[in-house]
Amino acid sequence: MPRLTISPPTPRRGRGFTLPRTRLEAAVDVLNELGGLAELEERDGGFVIRGFSCPLAGVTPDHPEMCNMAETLIAELAGVPVHGHFDRGERPRCCFEIESAGDTAQKTETINE
Repeated sequence: MPRLTISPPTPRRGRGFTLPRTRLEAAVDVLNELGGLAELEERDGGFVIRGFSCPLAGVTPDHPEMCNMAETLIAELAGVPVHGHFDRGERPRCCFEIESAGDTAQKTETINE
């Protein structure tokens, strides 16, 4: 079985900072390498990672904590707070919302949009 190595993206902007979009793109790449199908969208000054296929679908009905693990993985890789929305129905999929730096209001995201 191939081994997946996960490492944070390399900084691209002076003083060791990485652009948030670059880090989020790297997180999307990791989700896709795990067997998912995810895309990064920019919306309302923030970002949304939308999952169309879940690599954990076989276990999430009995272990919903796996969704939280994916949320934590994205937050760690991207270095920003992430809020996940999960559809654990017949075709499990997810959405991860990343607020803009100045936005303190809590938004809700529906997976079916």
